[in-house]
Amino acid sequence: MVKLSQTLAIFSLLLSASCVGTDLIDDPIIAEKLTISPRIDSLTVGKEQVFTTKFTNKYGIEETPKALAWRSSDPTKISIDATGKAKVLATGKATIYASNGNVVDSLVLNKNSNSSTGGSSGDTTFLKTGTFQAISGSYSIKGKVTVRTVKGKTEIVTSPDFAVSAGPSLYLLLTNNTNGRYTVTPGANAVNAISAQITPNRLSVFSGSLTWVVPTNIVVSDYRYVTFYCSLGPVFGTAELQ
Repeated sequence: MVKLSQTLAIFSLLLSASCVGTDLIDDPIIAEKLTISPRIDSLTVGKEQVFTTKFTNKYGIEETPKALAWRSSDPTKISIDATGKAKVLATGKATIYASNGNVVDSLVLNKNSNSSTGGSSGDTTFLKTGTFQAISGSYSIKGKVTVRTVKGKTEIVTSPDFAVSAGPSLYLLLTNNTNGRYTVTPGANAVNAISAQITPNRLSVFSGSLTWVVPTNIVVSDYRYVTFYCSLGPVFGTAELQ
């Protein structure tokens, strides 16, 4: 009986030894990696580009990111949404970031100022931005606005996170004060001493990246604020251009 137990013990030791260096070796661990594609370096103003990512885990195996997030270092110049779609809103560079947990990749777009307009830096003659602030607690507004003149065409553009309370008669104005003493003329781009009406018709969309073309008879540099004004009386919100 003793000999049998000794024999089993020896056999067990031999079996264990045979596993060393084979079955018990761990898979090699490498750094996780996230890569943005395509690796472009410029986009012209108004253009859109959908970016994608490739993620490899610590075993070097490609897999779908579980917590992919996108952001721009300057959304007033280049915006990017949750799907990776970027849009150039104004002249200037911005860095696009993609992250999956703690793993991050980045891509600089329009590092040279002339690449964002498709021409010389002189193409842009006016560029100012502002952040919307609510005038009273009765109406909400958030997001940023950019006023730009590129190659003679002037536009007012809101950032993708823009949102304002819906109003029955809400208009967009350029103005030099925030006291609400404005003239609004339905169906016309009215201009008076203190304001210029940009929207000939009342707003029907109240959120997202919106664009208005400024009529050629309006000189944007003459005005200090972008304001959302209800013709029934109240100012919903305003942004000071800087």
